[in-house]
Amino acid sequence: GASCINYVEARGFNYDNGNVSGIECNDVLSNRTITIKGTRIINAAGPWVDEIRALNKSKRGKQLYLTKGVHLVVPKHKLPVHHSMYFEIQDGRMIFLIPRDEITYIGTTDTPFDGDKDVLKVDKDDASYLINAVNEMFPDIDLNLNDIESSWSGLRPLIFEEGKSASEISRKDEIFISSSGLVSMAGGKLTGYRKMAEKVVDKIARDVSRKKGKEYDKCRTLKIPLNGNDFIDSRDVSIYIREITGLLAKLDIPVKYASYLVHNYGKQTDAILKQLDLFNEKDPELKLLKSELAFCIDAEMVCEPLDFLERRTGRLYFWIGTVEKHKKEILTTFKEKFDWTDSQMKHHEGVLVEALDSSRKFN
Repeated sequence: GASCINYVEARGFNYDNGNVSGIECNDVLSNRTITIKGTRIINAAGPWVDEIRALNKSKRGKQLYLTKGVHLVVPKHKLPVHHSMYFEIQDGRMIFLIPRDEITYIGTTDTPFDGDKDVLKVDKDDASYLINAVNEMFPDIDLNLNDIESSWSGLRPLIFEEGKSASEISRKDEIFISSSGLVSMAGGKLTGYRKMAEKVVDKIARDVSRKKGKEYDKCRTLKIPLNGNDFIDSRDVSIYIREITGLLAKLDIPVKYASYLVHNYGKQTDAILKQLDLFNEKDPELKLLKSELAFCIDAEMVCEPLDFLERRTGRLYFWIGTVEKHKKEILTTFKEKFDWTDSQMKHHEGVLVEALDSSRKFN
């Protein structure tokens, strides 16, 4: 995304008889060194996989080839699609449009990247490419750069293949095991992340079972529900959204938040709504925002504003107006909860303003 924050950062490895047995880490929040021990260590660091392999002195053979993909967010009334769409443009690439609440988002590009992985931005060429693609497909739409409400970009950790262009390189995931036993994963597509995780967990379970002479379980997360997931099926989700819609109407909170809350929190939405009266705000939307943020800090390990706005809720992308309107209250909540100093407050305010600017300003 637009930013990357590692609260626990790998600095090196521990070894036992030449085999990886632990990770030396820096806890960024407390600035202390910790050691995490493990029978097997998996390097699933995405675009940073090769940096971790280098720490293990095993960066040889196949290496990563990074490409950048960007997405644009426009108001739904500017691009009024009612279902997800997928179409080919003149250069042969496929473009998708996805409606979500009050916006439609557009993706994606696929261009080679060799810059700073911690500072990703959507440039003017990226944005113009997607805007032009939509206008070519739908001549009556007439989008322009000023219609973009927000944007984000990400990196694909593809595996280098000599002589192939970015779009020709395989999206197949691969597992590399170093001589010291570090298991690294690369390649693949984001949509296959659970299957990739299952594959590597099953592989390690087989390996450990064979070496220890004891049967270890395969990956079983398919049957472990996430917090707040007491739903039987998609129809059950729809029924619950209708229930929340009715509750929000009684509370004078815009009912558009029903889908947003349920898709982010499932039935934990109940906990957010139950504590609304703890927040003495006349603006119902701000009251909801404060209750949601308090829940995330207490129950979702949120430590900084972008944890909440970018990584947990997507508000920075899909509801950016609420972020701009209430950024002062958001920052003040964090200051009070985490006892920030004035200099910490100033730092986090700068990070948030930069995130807002970079999501809609294109150089």
